[in-house]
Amino acid sequence: MIPKRIPMKKVNLSSFAKLTDYITHAQGKNERVGKITITNCNNTDDPWWAAQEIEGIQRQNIRTKLDKTYHLLISFRLGENPAPEILQKIEERFARELGYGEHQRISAVHHDTDHLHIHIAINKIHPTKLIAIEPYYDKRKLGDLAAKMEVEYGLEPDNHVPRMTRGEAKAQDMEKSAGIESLIGWVKRGCLNDLLAADSWEALHAALADNGLQIIPRGNGLIITNGTIGAKASSIDRKLSKKTLEDKLGMFQASTIAKGKSQGGDGYKIRPMASKVDTRALWQQYQQERMQRGQGQSLQVEKAKERRDRRIKAVKEGARIKRMAIKLLQGGIAKRILYHQVSQGLLKDIKQINQAYQNERASYAQERGNRLIWHDWLKAKAQAGNTQALEVLRARYEREFRYGNVIARITPGNDNMAIKATDKIDTVTKRGTVHIKVVDGIVRDDGRQLRMSDNLSDAALKAALQLAVKRYGTLLQVQGTDKFYQALSKIAATAPISITLSKMDAEKAAQQAAKVRKPFATNKSRIEEPGQIDSSPRAWKRADDYIAMRNESRQKGYLVIEHRRYNTEKDAGTHGFGGIRQAGTSKLMLLKTSSEVLVLPIEDKMAYQVWTLKLGSPIEISSAGIIQPRVPTQALYLGRVRELTLTRGGRW
Repeated sequence: MIPKRIPMKKVNLSSFAKLTDYITHAQGKNERVGKITITNCNNTDDPWWAAQEIEGIQRQNIRTKLDKTYHLLISFRLGENPAPEILQKIEERFARELGYGEHQRISAVHHDTDHLHIHIAINKIHPTKLIAIEPYYDKRKLGDLAAKMEVEYGLEPDNHVPRMTRGEAKAQDMEKSAGIESLIGWVKRGCLNDLLAADSWEALHAALADNGLQIIPRGNGLIITNGTIGAKASSIDRKLSKKTLEDKLGMFQASTIAKGKSQGGDGYKIRPMASKVDTRALWQQYQQERMQRGQGQSLQVEKAKERRDRRIKAVKEGARIKRMAIKLLQGGIAKRILYHQVSQGLLKDIKQINQAYQNERASYAQERGNRLIWHDWLKAKAQAGNTQALEVLRARYEREFRYGNVIARITPGNDNMAIKATDKIDTVTKRGTVHIKVVDGIVRDDGRQLRMSDNLSDAALKAALQLAVKRYGTLLQVQGTDKFYQALSKIAATAPISITLSKMDAEKAAQQAAKVRKPFATNKSRIEEPGQIDSSPRAWKRADDYIAMRNESRQKGYLVIEHRRYNTEKDAGTHGFGGIRQAGTSKLMLLKTSSEVLVLPIEDKMAYQVWTLKLGSPIEISSAGIIQPRVPTQALYLGRVRELTLTRGGRW
C-alpha cells in the first residue's frame, strides 16, 4: 500500500465540508464510493452534518496559521481488495499513529479506479483541547507504518523509501499519470550515455546540441533545456551535477555551438509516451480540441470585455443626464448634495460592473485551467465509444491475471475491445478497464476478462454471463469462489443457448497469480529462490566508477575505507552487509571485510530483498554467484526489531 498526504493548495481556503463532499460524492458512478466511516463525531451518520460539526470545532481555534485539515490517501496495489474489517483497522491505525486517535475524521473507500483506495479527512484540531496537532516528518512515519501493516495483513509490499529526486518524481508522475513524455525521461532514454561519455565541455555541448539541447548555469547548479522547457541536470543523473562535471571536466565553459536538431528527429517535444499503438491521429485531434477550446474562451473574454465597456458607457451617460437636470434646479446646497449622490452612485455602479467582469473572467480562467490532460481525454473518448482511444489506454499496461471472480474465454483469440452501444458505461479507468452497469452491480471489462464482486445478485450475474457470451462466445472459463461458480452454472443451465463453463484449474490459477503477486511466508521459513549477481558489463562499469569515486575521496584525506571490485571466485563466503547504492539504473551492494569494502552489482529483486537489513548483517555468497541472507533476518520497523524471513520472489 502507498499512504500519501495530500496538501491543500491554499491553506486559507481549506474547507473540510468541500473535502467531505468530494470523498463521499458518487459523481454519478455506481461503485465509486464504498463504506463511509465517521469517527468521534456526536451521534451522526450523515457526512454533511459531521462536516458542519467539525468546521464548528475548527472555527474555535483562531491561533494556528496552518491548514486545519489533514487529507490522507491510502492506495493499494493492483488487484488487492482487503476485507472491509481490514480496511477499517488500517484506517484506525494510520489515524492513531499520526496522533489523531481522538480527533474527528471522515473516511470513504473508493472503487472507481484500478487501485482500491481510501480517502481520510481528519480534523487537526482536537475536539476538546482545541489545539492543532501537526505530525512533523509524517512521510517517514507513514512509510514505516505501511511496511509494518503489509506484513501483518499479508499485503504485497511497496517501496516506501524515496529513491528519486523531486524532479525525477515529478517526471515520473508526468509520464505515468498524464501519459506525456518528460524531458528528464526523454534524455535518460535517448542520449544520457553520450552525455556521460563526454570527456570535455566541448564534447558535452556537442552531444547536447545534436539532440536539440543545451546546458546552462542556473543558481548554484546547471539545467538542461531545449529552449522552452528545462530540468536540473542532477535530476537527470547525479553525474551531471555541476560539482561532478567540474571535477571531471574543469571549470564550466559556456557553449559556442548553435543549438541544432536531434540526430534521431526534431529533439524533445511534448508528446505522448511511446506506445504499441499509433497515437499520432489522436494526439493531433487532442491538440486541435484544446486549441479550439482556448480560442473559444478567448472569444468569450473579449465579448465579456465589450459588455463591460457598454454597461460602463451606459451608466456614465445616465449620470451625465442626471447632472444636466440638476443644473436647471435652484439653490446651492441642495444641488451640491444631488451632485454628490450622482457621483457616488456612478462610482458604485462602475465598481459593480468591473467586479462582475472579473468574476466572469475568473470562471473562464478556471474552465481553461480544468482542460483535460491527455489520459483523461483518452478516457472521455473511450467512454464515448472511441475504440482507438481505449486501445491506447490498454496498450500502456500488460493485461494480466487478476484476483476475484473472473469470466474469460477458454480458447485463445482476439478479444473484442470495442464498447458496444448497448453497454451502460459507468466509467473508464486509466488502464482501459471499462466499468459496465448490469442491473444493480458493476462488471469490469479489461479487454481480456470480466471481473465482478461477490455481492452481485442473480439478475446481475445473468446479465454478466450474457455480456461474457457476447464478448467471448459460449465456451467460457470461470475463476473465483465456489459460490460464484455454482451460481453461474445454475444460470447457464437455464440459458436458451448451450453455454459451457470450465472452472479454472487451481494449480494454473496459482501459477498465474504468482506472476502478479508473491505470497508471504510465515516466520522461520527459508529463502527458496535466492537472488543473483548482475553480471552485465554496464553494471560492472558503474561499479568501477563508484569504486574510483570513493577511492579518490580516500586519497584526498577523507575517512573512507578502500573500495575494490568483488571477485566472484576469491571472495565467495560470508561478509557483512554494508548497504545498497544506486548507480544509474544499477544497484550496487557493499560488503564489508576487516580492511576493505567490496562492491558487487546485484539484480533489482535481490536489492529489494536486502535493503531493510541492518548494517553488518551477515550475507552469504556462493561461488556460483548466489546471494542469500542468513536466516532469520532482522528487519527494523518503527524502532522495534521484528524477526522476519524472506520467501520466494523476495517478499517479506
